[in-house]
Amino acid sequence: MNSSKTSGRRLLACLGLVFLTVSYALLSAFLSVQTHTEEASSNAIVARLNEFSDAAAASTATTTDQLDHCLFRNSTLYRSIFVYPSPGEPEWKGDILSVEGKVNVSSFPWQEIDRRTKANERFHYRFRDFRGTQYSTELLVREIITNPNSCLRSKDPETATLFYVPYLPSMEFHNGNLFPKSLQTSPYSQAIVNAIDRRDYSEWKRLFGVTDKYWKRRNGSDHILVFSEPCHGLNHLQAARGNVVYIQSQKQLAPPIVISVELSQTFATNYPMCTKKNIVMPYPMTDGRWYNGHVDEKAKDIAANLSLHELPVKWENDPNRPIPMYYSAGSHGTCLILRESLQEAFDCSPTMKYVKPKIRLLPGGKYQFPHAYRHATFCPCPGGDTPSAKRFFDVILAGCVPVVLSHDFIWPFTKEIPGSIVEQSLKPEDFSIRLNASDFEIQHPCDNYDRTLLKYLEGIPTKEIERLRRGVRKMAQLYSYYQESPTLPSNLLKENVLPNGGAAFALVEALEERANGNRWPACEEELKQKTSQDTVISFQC
Repeated sequence: MNSSKTSGRRLLACLGLVFLTVSYALLSAFLSVQTHTEEASSNAIVARLNEFSDAAAASTATTTDQLDHCLFRNSTLYRSIFVYPSPGEPEWKGDILSVEGKVNVSSFPWQEIDRRTKANERFHYRFRDFRGTQYSTELLVREIITNPNSCLRSKDPETATLFYVPYLPSMEFHNGNLFPKSLQTSPYSQAIVNAIDRRDYSEWKRLFGVTDKYWKRRNGSDHILVFSEPCHGLNHLQAARGNVVYIQSQKQLAPPIVISVELSQTFATNYPMCTKKNIVMPYPMTDGRWYNGHVDEKAKDIAANLSLHELPVKWENDPNRPIPMYYSAGSHGTCLILRESLQEAFDCSPTMKYVKPKIRLLPGGKYQFPHAYRHATFCPCPGGDTPSAKRFFDVILAGCVPVVLSHDFIWPFTKEIPGSIVEQSLKPEDFSIRLNASDFEIQHPCDNYDRTLLKYLEGIPTKEIERLRRGVRKMAQLYSYYQESPTLPSNLLKENVLPNGGAAFALVEALEERANGNRWPACEEELKQKTSQDTVISFQC
């Protein structure tokens, strides 16, 4: 019985792969027509990216006009975001403080952690280690809003259209360590939960030391909260995944504007209006070497050291990317079977059989992903602990075409997210490939090469690869927090470099569209139509 079921599944998988392969063969027949469609649909995003680039260049030009130094001087949010002050800042005074705040002079816990880890280049500031920097979105958003050269910060809460809460939940949670010592909810997180869920502002006034006047004015719908981690927020639900995290921990169905690095396809489908209220950002890359040319030059040296030009299998249309596919990832998460199958298939591929004996010649004896991504044409991106991962965005910055094997993953600032700034003109199929994960959950892939992902990718026409690469180059601009420059330092966060890339401008534009909390009423109305409680506690691989 089990043997029959297994054979049936294998047959279906094989038929699915045959269908996909034939589809790509047919695709080459009308690529010239599709190219015109692609160009027409991408004009808007290209124009937008050019505007971003021009604004960033103008802000760094030598000028006697102080306004010209403002990166976002043309934004409707110019001097319009009020930042709640923190103890020790010059703004910690006056009517913005609560009664408790006027007598409280102690720093917030995350302020001390931030100062210590920044000085010692630990965790969030350890630019060489993605395990910490992947959770630095809250630091980037803070820099974008509070840096004097962004000119977004307002000194007058009465005229402000948005309010930024400078709480750093990931910084406080990790306390400079990869593995937090406690999953207990912070009193500061609880104070925000109380304000959102019960409209109880007593702890907000006592712990944050500021008035509740402006939170009450629009029920917090014009307040900005930032969560850097897909599994955590104001509380830490151990082993919880899916909508429960977005709803309970990150309060994405509550009035505040939530900036995060992930929402799922399931959530966006169930709550399109509430999804529009919030903002999904690309995972950050804060290693300045990715922007100042250091990693690119290192990748070229490594390609020469490995003699990659002599690979038995390579893409002849781009000698700079001789590796057909690169994959390396841990075995964990919901998509464990897929990840193990992908790794095993890659390890026994012609590429790795050629490269592996040579790796010992490299510094440290390792073939690291920043360089490998730059050598590869395709980079598989499976789900793991959550639908998304930093790799989805790293591969784009490195010029590698992402192959998405995560049903619930959605790309920021595209048509996959309702309310995105370019949702009608930016299509994921223009820069990525999305496949069913189950088609590549193969047992013993080394003995079944014809069913592997690499075999499938080998059938993609050259013109289609070129089209995807053009899309990747555009997306690299949009998903970069910084513009490329040889003068950039390695540790961008430590040096307080103002993000001036496409992601920074896209964030500001998204905030413009949410000024005064104007997207909350539609979300609130949507929730009134829901008759049952959300029970989604996992995501689809």
